[in-house]
Amino acid sequence: FDDIGDIEFDIFLSFAEEDREAAENVIKKPLEKMGYNVCWHHDAFVPGFTIDDNMERSIFKSRFIVALISNAFLHSEFCLTELDITRRRIQQTSRNCLVPIIMERCCSIPPELRKITYITIDDKAFIKRLSKTLGDPYVPNDNVLAHV
Repeated sequence: FDDIGDIEFDIFLSFAEEDREAAENVIKKPLEKMGYNVCWHHDAFVPGFTIDDNMERSIFKSRFIVALISNAFLHSEFCLTELDITRRRIQQTSRNCLVPIIMERCCSIPPELRKITYITIDDKAFIKRLSKTLGDPYVPNDNVLAHV
């Protein structure tokens, strides 16, 4: 892999397979229309590398990690691994890059996420609040921010 410090994506989207439709239609597509570069693991993971290596590379090359917290997420080995890698990144950089999105009201929020402000997916201003959190989209080729 290239230098892990180089940013390629605005967002790494962490979600359980059961939440894929919402991840794609409610978050990925609207943000891409606004100019954000979303790391979609189906496209970004490099064949021949381990899933864990691909997760780490993608998370460290993203400005923000948007985690769609649902009961399925909390029972997914892959999602919990992505959350662990994100925690490690936060510890290494001393910068919070995690944006939790609560998918279900009945979802039990893990203790380590309870102190982080989150957005609920049914919030009427959901995309507006999320894009405000993300700031301007990053333009990797020019290494400058795009003005939306």
